[in-house]
Amino acid sequence: MDTIILILVGAVAGWIASKIMRLDASPLIYIILGVVGGMIGTELFGLLNVSVGSGIVRDVITATVGAFILVLVYRMVNKKK
Repeated sequence: MDTIILILVGAVAGWIASKIMRLDASPLIYIILGVVGGMIGTELFGLLNVSVGSGIVRDVITATVGAFILVLVYRMVNKKK
């Protein structure tokens, strides 16, 4: 059950981040962005000692911020090439 929730939260967070960043991608990319973004966001918020609510809302916000950062870094790296 946790895996299903992880995928759903990842998909929602990846979709939100892609809309903010104007990234046109497939649902699989949304899931990957959201799941990896969740890891990035969790680490970042932990280092900064930031808390953003609880439950699934916290998970979506954290994963969205992480996915946003992931897309931003990806764009910065690709611009240099």
